[in-house]
Amino acid sequence: MTGSPIDMLGLIGAAAGAVKSVSRVTGIGDATPFAELLGKAQAGVQPTGLPVSVREGAGVSLDQTQLDRLAVAADRAASQGASTAVIMLDGKAYELDVTAREITGTVDQTAESLTLIDSFLFAPAEAPGAHTGLDNWHADNADIRSLLAERDA
Repeated sequence: MTGSPIDMLGLIGAAAGAVKSVSRVTGIGDATPFAELLGKAQAGVQPTGLPVSVREGAGVSLDQTQLDRLAVAADRAASQGASTAVIMLDGKAYELDVTAREITGTVDQTAESLTLIDSFLFAPAEAPGAHTGLDNWHADNADIRSLLAERDA
């Protein structure tokens, strides 16, 4: 392309105007600021509220409280990019299809090895939203709860 430097500057200005027009139409400029997204990520895994179900034929029976606890673990597995996870819940190991958010069965804990598992997690000790009287991270620690209960008695 030939032209003077002034012509080149004119092309840059036209391109900038086109970008502004496109962003007004598509809402590109309305995106959440990076700093806000980074802050949320640093604060920990944000719950999705998406449920976990049991795949038909999996041979697993779970109550709603257990499914809610598994959903929290599924959010953590998904945030780490896992596709298949083993989640420990109440002493049992469950295999989870993270993408489908389905329990596909229990894990044979006597097996020498497991394949095609890319994440291993522990489900939270209590259902999400269960109130222990403490709103801090140490609420899941039975020893701390016991000490605080003695102190408050």
